[in-house]
Amino acid sequence: KNVSTLKFVRKSETPAILKPLFSWLDEYFECTARDSSVGVEIVAGIINFFSCVYILAVIPVQMALAGYNPDNTTAVVSLVTGVGSIVSGIVSNLPIVVAPPTSILIYFISTIRQNNIDSHGGNLAVAYAGIFFFIMGVVAPFGRFLARIIPDYIQLSTSVGTGLISVLSSATELGLVIQGKYTLLALGSLTSKNLIGLSAIVVIAWGI
Repeated sequence: KNVSTLKFVRKSETPAILKPLFSWLDEYFECTARDSSVGVEIVAGIINFFSCVYILAVIPVQMALAGYNPDNTTAVVSLVTGVGSIVSGIVSNLPIVVAPPTSILIYFISTIRQNNIDSHGGNLAVAYAGIFFFIMGVVAPFGRFLARIIPDYIQLSTSVGTGLISVLSSATELGLVIQGKYTLLALGSLTSKNLIGLSAIVVIAWGI
């Protein structure tokens, strides 16, 4: 469906009043050279926006568990994601969304709660991590060095583990997984809500 929409946009005529702007955008972002168009990129951006906008509802709830104000969190996530994505697009000329991933956020919140770290300590940790990754991006040899010394199986297993943390967190919220009496975890009651959640997990995993 999305492909059909993009094909329709590609064939659509650009309004005369917007042609100078579209021409400049096309030249700056090299849309035609990449077998695309400004209209296609705008539609793709809207689709990408709606695929990511769920973080504005999920992240404040998650951060509240670590003592963060939900309203402030929503404002910060909106600002950082918007500015970060715009700057990334202008500098790299690539359609990359810069946003906090919910899976890493779960790990971050769990670490804060287990070590009794307040929100100020959490902010400081995020600032240090941001500086570190900024250096990795700016100093290319340093980033390549770290990529070489970390074995591939650790990089892959980290990605898989991060995904499993997200699934476990969702299953715990639904009550599908509970604390076990004789084991660390146990299967919760199979209510209608849990079955719907389990079906969603299966559908998502099948789609991936």
